[in-house]
Amino acid sequence: MEDPQDVPNVTPQTNQPTSDHQMESGDVGSRMEEGRRETDYRRYLPLLRALRDGDMETTKTFLDSHPEAMSAVISELGGTPIFYAVLYRRVKIVELLLQLTPMNALEICDVDGLTPLHAAVWNGSAEIAKLIVERYSTLLLIPTKSDQIPLLMAANYSFKAVVHCLYPMTPIGQLDQQHHAAILSALIYDGNYEIALDLLKCDRQLAYTRDNHGIYPLIVLSLKPSTFQSGSGLVLWQRWIYKCIHTSLMDTSLRVPDSQGEGPQESLNFMWRKLWKLLKHLAASSVKHIYEEKLKHVQALQLLRILTREAIDQCDVFQFTDMLLRPLYQAVQNGIVEFVLEISRSYPLLILKQDGGSRNLLHFAISQRQEKIYSMLLGAEKNLAAVNVDAFGNSILHHAATLAPSSQLERVSGAALQMQRELQWFKEVQDVALPWVVNHNNKNGRTPQQLFTDEHKKLLQDGEQWMKGVATSCTVVAALIVTIMFAATFTVPGGNNEDSGLPKFLHKNSFMVFIISDALSLFSSTTSVLMFLGILTSRYREQDFLISLPRKLIIGLSTLFFTIASMMVTFSSAIVITLTEQLTWVSIPLILCASIPVSTFVFLQFPLLVEIFISTFGPGIFDKPKK
Repeated sequence: MEDPQDVPNVTPQTNQPTSDHQMESGDVGSRMEEGRRETDYRRYLPLLRALRDGDMETTKTFLDSHPEAMSAVISELGGTPIFYAVLYRRVKIVELLLQLTPMNALEICDVDGLTPLHAAVWNGSAEIAKLIVERYSTLLLIPTKSDQIPLLMAANYSFKAVVHCLYPMTPIGQLDQQHHAAILSALIYDGNYEIALDLLKCDRQLAYTRDNHGIYPLIVLSLKPSTFQSGSGLVLWQRWIYKCIHTSLMDTSLRVPDSQGEGPQESLNFMWRKLWKLLKHLAASSVKHIYEEKLKHVQALQLLRILTREAIDQCDVFQFTDMLLRPLYQAVQNGIVEFVLEISRSYPLLILKQDGGSRNLLHFAISQRQEKIYSMLLGAEKNLAAVNVDAFGNSILHHAATLAPSSQLERVSGAALQMQRELQWFKEVQDVALPWVVNHNNKNGRTPQQLFTDEHKKLLQDGEQWMKGVATSCTVVAALIVTIMFAATFTVPGGNNEDSGLPKFLHKNSFMVFIISDALSLFSSTTSVLMFLGILTSRYREQDFLISLPRKLIIGLSTLFFTIASMMVTFSSAIVITLTEQLTWVSIPLILCASIPVSTFVFLQFPLLVEIFISTFGPGIFDKPKK
């Protein structure tokens, strides 16, 4: 019944109420094992089928004939009739059985130690879970064989509705701190930050208490980059709406706070609230999703601040690494800017602390290619962090010379652009590094440039193949268009006048459009062919991928796009010249069809062209150093 991947191994409870239930459950389990060897479960098959099919009448008839079945284990897997009614989500039958089943029979478990309440949690039914708790709340404290109480199980399975149902009814004060820590970690993993904040307010010691896996809450939070704004991945229009939305920690549901009782600070947000209300009506679903995201970010940031403050106040020298340094480095790896900023504000010198390989935070941010965190760290502590070398003699430039993690490389399209991004990182770090770093040898006797060349050999080869593949395909297309446009120049629509040799439609405006667009298409396609030939004949040195090759590719793709567009204009003008006097109605749909190739090219290749242009000539990925 339980998923071993989702179920942590929680340390057994030590408080008295839970221990009693464990003893009772053990006694019941022993009696069940003895009974299973003697029971013929085939006589309960009609009842099991009725419960599975939701047949209320057959269930009533069977239980009227066999009243002892209400408290009986009816399967070799364990469990009473109400257990299977819950498992099959038969709400009406559950309501009936809750009235008929004796209280003590509700504690009978299956072979995995699951009570009917656990079964309701297991299938994510908040409605049934509420019915069971209202009937017999003691089940809230009975654990499974893996020592999971229903609330912890719901959080581990990410059933938020069930968590919100069970949390107010669970007597948290009767649980030990180990269970509190396990529940807090599960809530953070699941993104239930509102409940996590409430639990943390009840017991601030949870901020520096290990859970059943030996992990501190800050480490769990550092594994959730999507929980913070820096990892949300919102597009431009979503970011604009995000700024307009007003949220606060008082927002416990998806609603817009009313304007009653506004203070001076809230009055400043009056226009933003009005705009938010307007946006909510115009695009309810999209804006609601963004509102949920922002509320989650606000709650996660508040949780981070509480955990950080408590951890810094309470941790000793032995807990320092696990409680603060490890989550900090984990946050850097996941690119959580808010996490690093909050901890560095609370403990400024922490960014100079080194990990097991004597790397400081700046070294690690460079090796993980986290440009936002790198830019943030280049502030007041820049000189102190930049001059350090790690245990292997690697400077900050050596770390920039190593190959980026695959997760970071995959953010960029194509091996050539990946190589360009690596060169941009190396050049950026080289510009801020001290002069002696450029020729500094690590313990393997390699300079940063030598290390860069060795680490990027495979990427350089892949980039060359990618460039040649794109250039070859585009060259074929451009060369074909050159041939067509050159021939069209001497085979004008309508032919030539036999006496003068001039085109018959020379004086028509549409003919001038034909000639001009044909010439432009010919010139641009020729330029495109030359650019792609330049790519094919390049030497493919490392530095060529920084500016030279991307620039040729930009020119080649741009001229090819212009070539296709002007070719379609040439075709459309020829149609107008030929059919304008007799079949005018035919020319209109044909001209519209001419837009299909241009649209197809835009859809397939234009995003790549924009990405290359921004990567090569855009503002760059690095921000100015933040003080």
